[in-house]
Amino acid sequence: MPCLWAATQWGFDVYRPFLCLLVVSGILSFTLPAYAAESFHPAQTEAEKLLDRLLLFDREDDSIYNVVMGKADPNAPSVEKYSPFFTGALLRAIQEKNSAFIQKRCGGQETDFGCGIDVHLISCTQDFPEAYLYTTLKSSKKSAFVTYLWASDEQPSKLIIQKNLPEQPPIYRFIQDKKDWKMDGIDCGGENKFNMP
Repeated sequence: MPCLWAATQWGFDVYRPFLCLLVVSGILSFTLPAYAAESFHPAQTEAEKLLDRLLLFDREDDSIYNVVMGKADPNAPSVEKYSPFFTGALLRAIQEKNSAFIQKRCGGQETDFGCGIDVHLISCTQDFPEAYLYTTLKSSKKSAFVTYLWASDEQPSKLIIQKNLPEQPPIYRFIQDKKDWKMDGIDCGGENKFNMP
């Protein structure tokens, strides 16, 4: 029985099997250092804090989805509000992948949910917890790779594995552009990888 399946079926604080899948099976598509469950914490670094903000926006404001997908009116306030948090390269990659999905799955016509990208682009899930815990997998002065796990609603400092988590924790690349940090890549797992190695 794969350790991920066991952890998600149990549905409570059984996080080591989940993390062992990452470390042992090497499913990450590029080389990042292994990390321990104890390394997850409330957002601390600038990149982690930005991810925390974007996850909150993703949960509370549907307009960020339209901005990321290129569906928002260019003059909409949401475009000015959210676009600066993302690099142009990431937004182009997301929109191009979405168009490719629509072409492949629905003959180029987005007639139903599921034709294009079918997850929330920031969280990589369909649902949202009350809080997240983060860890930085790799960083330098100008870039950082960050991931998260859900925090327990009852005990926010503890990890909890939920059944609706993706098969691997999402991984995000952030880069520093002048003084500002921006999201530059998202790896939700499987086909949902955008501007990432």
